Amino acid sequence: MEKVTINKTDMDINRFLVMCIKQYASATKESSKSIYNLLSKKGILQEIIDNYEDLHGMSIYSINEYISKRTGSKYNVDCPEPLPHDISKTIIAYQTIELIAENYKLSIQDARDKFYNSEVVDLLEDNETGLYGQSALYLLSLYEMKTGATHK
Repeated sequence: MEKVTINKTDMDINRFLVMCIKQYASATKESSKSIYNLLSKKGILQEIIDNYEDLHGMSIYSINEYISKRTGSKYNVDCPEPLPHDISKTIIAYQTIELIAENYKLSIQDARDKFYNSEVVDLLEDNETGLYGQSALYLLSLYEMKTGATHK
């Protein structure tokens, strides 16, 4: 199977969305999966994509406030620093999503949906697994093992 090439704009938007999801999850003490599903269900993911040019330069506090107003949920404004391993988890997550898109010829949106609705995102969130220290290729192989997906 031939790989799909993701354009730079889609990659930038994907990385921004993954960062927003992770930071808001940390601020609300919710899982990234539950935040992803909440934002998806309410149409806020698409709203962030549509307004990427305006939003991507905002501070994380402003992004959290933006999301909070649109979801009607509260977040911990006293959570200024990323929690341990959040940055590593964010980078590994967006790299894994990009690998899923490339290897399975999916749009970045479809790959993101598959990743956030898989068991792998739960395992990545759990610090005890140590997956935050693994590579995106390792997570891709774990994704394939957990979902039964294969690529050539």
